Amino acid sequence: MSDTGNLGGSIEIGPALLRPDGQLVAFSGNSLGQNALFNTATNTWSHTASLDFPLVSGQSFHYSVKDGPAAVLPNGNVIVMASPTDNNANDFLPPSHFFELDFATNTLNQVADSAHAAAFASFDGHFMMLPSGEALFVAFDQIANQDVAVYSNGGAPQNAWRPTVTSSPATIVPGSTNNAISGTLFNGLTQGSAYGDDSQSFTNYPLVRITNTASGHVFYARTHNHNRMGVEALGSTETTSTQFDVPANIEQGACTLVVVANGIASQPAACNVAAQQQQVACEANGSFLVDNNAQVQNGSGGPGAVLNNGTGTTRLSPDTRSGAITSRAPVAIQHRSVVTGNVLSAGSVTKDSDATVTGSITANGSVSLPALPTLPSFPPPTLGSFAVNSGTVSKGPGSYVSGQVNGGTLVLAAGDYFFQSLTINANVTVRATPTTRIFVQNSFFFNSPIRQATGTAIQPVTVGYAGSTAVSLGARLDGSFTAPNASVVFGSAGATTYSGAYFARSIEVAAGTILACHQ
Repeated sequence: MSDTGNLGGSIEIGPALLRPDGQLVAFSGNSLGQNALFNTATNTWSHTASLDFPLVSGQSFHYSVKDGPAAVLPNGNVIVMASPTDNNANDFLPPSHFFELDFATNTLNQVADSAHAAAFASFDGHFMMLPSGEALFVAFDQIANQDVAVYSNGGAPQNAWRPTVTSSPATIVPGSTNNAISGTLFNGLTQGSAYGDDSQSFTNYPLVRITNTASGHVFYARTHNHNRMGVEALGSTETTSTQFDVPANIEQGACTLVVVANGIASQPAACNVAAQQQQVACEANGSFLVDNNAQVQNGSGGPGAVLNNGTGTTRLSPDTRSGAITSRAPVAIQHRSVVTGNVLSAGSVTKDSDATVTGSITANGSVSLPALPTLPSFPPPTLGSFAVNSGTVSKGPGSYVSGQVNGGTLVLAAGDYFFQSLTINANVTVRATPTTRIFVQNSFFFNSPIRQATGTAIQPVTVGYAGSTAVSLGARLDGSFTAPNASVVFGSAGATTYSGAYFARSIEVAAGTILACHQ
């Protein structure tokens, strides 16, 4: 189609919206009322008369959108508000009418008007997509008439247009913050709604909606720290992630969670809302061993709690230091060790005569500790394997077969990384962000620390290991490390300090090492 030029000196344009199929709908802002489609895959325009606004009755000019709103509905149809547009640049004329552009046929059809549409020019109105899938409409004629209404055509999205959730918390705590969630299409395939050249109300970002199974009551969680904001192409498998903060008044019990973008919800993920559990920073589920001259501290450098919910062994070797001990397993406190606090065991407690316990000692007592944290499910690997041998290599979030860092620098962005196996050898550089999360399924070797984006400072990150083969952490790993099926040795390559929250089937703090436990 050809350019119509500047008819009547028009100084306004209509809205332009990207549809889920990658076609951009551009609505006219002049008296011809001609609309068009732009194919973003082929960079070509197309036009048929079925796209266009009708003539104004008894006039030679058409309805169009001389500034005004439109919105992409969940089924791909586009709702638009239009009013008479002559060739006088200063005319903004009522009445307005509403039209839907049919996704399947590219035909523009008139639909019902809002209550006071006859009083409005198109620039008086605005649309915004709600997470319910309805379009919120507001309008004011600058004098006395106003409308606030929601519009829905009852249509449903194609399943391929929905966000997908691949990783989300199984247990949600009221009032908790920075809960991580990831998947695909979190930003949707469109910007949701648009308005001429003035006011925009885009909704191409993820919302988290939690529904209590018993009551049906709905709660929305504030989302933040999205790893990207741009709309996505249909079929994209790029991992998208965000974090959410849970309302303090959310109802407890079984629930479902969905991610919503532009009024289109993912399939529900099962969840459970439970009260805050005992704040635990380091816990084993088998044995908890503190080797010679090692220490368990809290986040302030004071004595830190030793917690063992398993039936293996809890042992403080000679010359060690810790805070209170709570253990289902038998407890052994050896020569010159100091426990600041009480000792409670569901089994026996043995203490050498030159060891010190500042509080009470209770053997064969009742012990209740929370279960270890769980890891998210691992999506199928779609990104293959990589090896970094030299230079600087950046990798985006997603699911990999394997990763190996032998030399040079590996840079990880914000978001969730899944590996079948991951090897970080000694004397290499790995950089990450505060919201980088790494999950390893089968094989994990860690011999160089993770650093901030620049400089040498350690970057705390979240790391999870699902395998059952023992892991020796030969370098400092700050943040959190969860290995519910494996035995983990902290400080296997020599004395160092680990600072964060650590959970494993069995924990061993190597000789001279400090495990500083805090959330």
